[in-house]
Amino acid sequence: DLVRSRGLGDVYKRQTYMFLGRTNEALKLLHDARDAFLQDGRPSDALEADLGIGHCLLRLRRFYDALETCQEVRSMFGDAGRRREVAEAAMVAAAAYTGLHRFAEAQEAVQEARRLFEAEGNEVWIARVDLEAASLYYQQGQFEASLTVANSCTDVFRFRDLGVQEAQARLIAARSAAALGRRQEAQEYVGAALAVGEAKGLADLVYPCCHLLGLMSEAEARPSDALAHYCLLYTSDAADERSSV
Repeated sequence: DLVRSRGLGDVYKRQTYMFLGRTNEALKLLHDARDAFLQDGRPSDALEADLGIGHCLLRLRRFYDALETCQEVRSMFGDAGRRREVAEAAMVAAAAYTGLHRFAEAQEAVQEARRLFEAEGNEVWIARVDLEAASLYYQQGQFEASLTVANSCTDVFRFRDLGVQEAQARLIAARSAAALGRRQEAQEYVGAALAVGEAKGLADLVYPCCHLLGLMSEAEARPSDALAHYCLLYTSDAADERSSV
């Protein structure tokens, strides 16, 4: 019906807004959709909106709020036997735990999500979980493991012709390579990720790439280059994503 159609349209729009760096707009859209679903007696659709809200809260580094949102989603969809949604909520929880440096809980959530996606036979979502694991390895200082897993994810996304996801994997690979002192390799990875972000106008990619390039330039004692990269962080297109790096 009309309410459901409009509400689901808002849920799907949030991905576009988030990629464009308009996370707060995406969050408002999802809250409006959630309220409409609940008023129309559609709790399952409202939970779909909650899942999107969890992703937005991650971008805004509201990790505790993201965890709270995901707990209800995991419980309700688990009771309904909807493995994909439970797995995606577990993946959001893993990212939130990583942001809070609660690494043991993050690892448990990653393992749960991967097990569920394997049961679904969904190679792309398995790779997305693995990319979250690569981010977790990076945060724990396990840079070789992070780089290996990120490169493996890159191969999956490239094979599936998923350019944005491939760029996201290259960004994590770049961070790990830089941490290992492999500057040329890091430069190649981040350059490829930045090219995708700029071509598609995605602040979600452009901002963290510029941030990493600035850090790398500083490490190489190139202050002018570092300043040029950092100045790009304060363009209006990237402003909403500043807190997500």
